[in-house]
Amino acid sequence: MEREQGCSRAYAARAGNSRTPKYFSPRVAVGSDIELCEVVAVVDQNAHVTVLRKLPLKKTDVDVPGVTEWTPLDLADTRGTGQLDVILVGDAYENHWLEVISVHNGSARTIFSGLGYYL
Repeated sequence: MEREQGCSRAYAARAGNSRTPKYFSPRVAVGSDIELCEVVAVVDQNAHVTVLRKLPLKKTDVDVPGVTEWTPLDLADTRGTGQLDVILVGDAYENHWLEVISVHNGSARTIFSGLGYYL
């Protein structure tokens, strides 16, 4: 766990020297509202940063948030090519799903979105 630029929660996982997904998401409760901002990015071995998902600072209802939050789940070779892809969990009010993102030469492309459920 690390703390950067006032963010209250951070996630960093390392898989060899290939990529480091980073996740920053401060959560500030203000009465019945919550203020959120998020950045999920990949930093390669040459310190190049590719932003995968971002949520600019937004105020939303704490019980029924009107935003999608992203959490890194894993790095995996999902296509059997030897290249690691980033697996994210998407959370929106009563909806949850997985996304697989391929990062190549500083460009990110969603190659799968699904397997979700809703309440």
